[in-house]
Amino acid sequence: IEGATPLHVAATNNHCVMVELLIVHGASRESEDSYGWTPLMVSAAYGHASVVKLLLQAGASVDHRDENEWSAVHCAASAGSVDALRLLAERGADIAAMNQNRRTALSIASGLGYLDVVRYLVEERRLPLNEGDHQGWTPLMHAAALGQERVVDYLLNKGADATLKNMGGETARKLAEQRGQHTVLNVFDGAGISE
Repeated sequence: IEGATPLHVAATNNHCVMVELLIVHGASRESEDSYGWTPLMVSAAYGHASVVKLLLQAGASVDHRDENEWSAVHCAASAGSVDALRLLAERGADIAAMNQNRRTALSIASGLGYLDVVRYLVEERRLPLNEGDHQGWTPLMHAAALGQERVVDYLLNKGADATLKNMGGETARKLAEQRGQHTVLNVFDGAGISE
């Protein structure tokens, strides 16, 4: 990656000893690669909770944002790392942060099918189930469109509103239909949701 420092590389490779060594010798915890990502964001994106912990202990900023308003929280959610999210939350990270497209960690994890992350964000962090992104897509819509039937089932059981429509007038079920997500449609059928 262009602009990556040795600390970025060590964080990417989950090399804790090298991370510690670089920090002791003054490596910047806030340096950005060509994407605007810090070593903390990189380690979170790979789900390397042990490196996340080291960087946080060394004073890395928990809420640094790149040009698309992604933070380490979004990165950890995209990796499916509950451990990294917990560490970030313990250090005061904004777990409900929205990126440039108004997507939260919950909508990202829902679309990717990371049920453990979804559970953590809903049950422990109490993120809102029905918050839409810049196109009005809710976490349920992201999960349904991408065929994440376990997440769809979980969100419905937790009270996600299946009647909501995005800016295109589509419900979560409609998105699943359009994309041929038959296993998700079975979940909706089982919950008595026909539209």
